Amino acid sequence: MIFCPLCEINYKFNQFENHLLNCCASKKLAYKNCSICNKKYRYSRSLKYHMIKCANQSGYGKFDKRIQLPDSSNLKLSKRAFKSFLQQFEIIPERTIYDCEEFFMEYKSDIDNLIEMALKIMSAIKIQFCLQVTFFRKFDEVSTYQIIYFCTNNVIISNPLKSNFIYEIISELENKIEDFQERGSNWKVDSINKLDVKIGEYNVMQGGCYIELPRGLFNKQAIINIKSYDNKCFIWCILAYLYPVKKSVKPNNVKYYEKFENRINKKNLSYPVTLNMISKFEKNNKKHDIRINVYGWNTLIDKKRSYLVPNQISKTEAKNTINLLLIKDHFYYIKNFNRLLGSWNSNYHHFCENCLIGFKSHSILEKHKQRCYFFKPTLTLFPKGDKKFLYFKNFRQMVEYPFVIYSDFKCI
Repeated sequence: MIFCPLCEINYKFNQFENHLLNCCASKKLAYKNCSICNKKYRYSRSLKYHMIKCANQSGYGKFDKRIQLPDSSNLKLSKRAFKSFLQQFEIIPERTIYDCEEFFMEYKSDIDNLIEMALKIMSAIKIQFCLQVTFFRKFDEVSTYQIIYFCTNNVIISNPLKSNFIYEIISELENKIEDFQERGSNWKVDSINKLDVKIGEYNVMQGGCYIELPRGLFNKQAIINIKSYDNKCFIWCILAYLYPVKKSVKPNNVKYYEKFENRINKKNLSYPVTLNMISKFEKNNKKHDIRINVYGWNTLIDKKRSYLVPNQISKTEAKNTINLLLIKDHFYYIKNFNRLLGSWNSNYHHFCENCLIGFKSHSILEKHKQRCYFFKPTLTLFPKGDKKFLYFKNFRQMVEYPFVIYSDFKCI
């Protein structure tokens, strides 16, 4: 319950925002305090909009998802916010450690347990590791110390941990430490002070009820939009590929696919289906030998045009590839991938599922795939108009300078 200071009535969180937006306070001047943070406001309008923002920041209406670690764990909770939507844990070593790999190997079991417990509470997490390292150097027998933080990129985890996950983190941090030392100035590692593990809940994209296709995609005649209102659109799309309709049946009729529903393994699936469930679904249906790619339809550069964007490309090697489109929580079955990306005035009719680049023949595409799948999925866009030409402009860089001076601060 949240107390409204303007009308002095308690409201549930799901009713509170609507109430404040429509709250007709009799006086423009309020001189009231926010019931959440106790901050005082002069005008009632300012107080109303502050309380809406304050309630969301304070985590009202959210379940507390704090990760409870055992007392024996070396990880300790240092910070948390938004009802534990964001949490930070730290490890302070009991002895002096100089090597990054040695540090992680000593506390590997604690980190693995933390991630495992986080995935039990949250469906998916975004995690970052920050290592605090003290460096020292000697100059004229005077020792100088400096503390530096090295942070990894955010990593999204929704499935059980890969066996080499920790080694990837170690490699990333060691490269950053080496880059710092290679800049010069003779810095050496004095000790590793602590490790901060930052965890946040990640809202995974999911597919659900029926939505009409945008006109531009509908005119392509390359996508099947199955009419269903039971949040099982993912299942119907898979069945649309495995059991194509006959000519006498409309391809968007869900009743045709219902009779084949028991032929696929739906173990561990919940509806609406999220992207992190798809890899498990592929493993459970190895008999069908399928891999599933999911694409989005987004405005990237300007709002006038939308582009097909790879959201999740399967790493499974399989004979049958099923391409799905996810728009506003609804899955569509891409029946003809090349038609969807191609156009009548183009010579490129064979498209790569990983980078969406077109080729003139299937054989050229197959050669390209052998290299392309080593890289992350991406959308390749080229500039248009005057921007598609590159010109050399810095002619002054070609002129040889009469004098060149190289200096180093250590020599001064």
